[in-house]
Amino acid sequence: MLEESGKEWSFNEGCLSIPDIREDVTRLSTVKLSYYDENWKHHEETFSGLAARVIQHEYDHIEGKLFTDKLSPLRKRL
Repeated sequence: MLEESGKEWSFNEGCLSIPDIREDVTRLSTVKLSYYDENWKHHEETFSGLAARVIQHEYDHIEGKLFTDKLSPLRKRL
């Protein structure tokens, strides 16, 4: 991920890794990615809204994070 930008917005997220748990998570509204496709062609694209949120959520998994890591300590305990 090259850049995260835009306004912060909360959205109720869940994850197949921890079923039946959903919480509001705040993320930035826009992401810019650099990637190679299946033909090794380089791309740089900007995504916003729900697409940006999904990308950030999945990128967190690559980094070993779950959406619950973004919650306050009190909210995690509940």
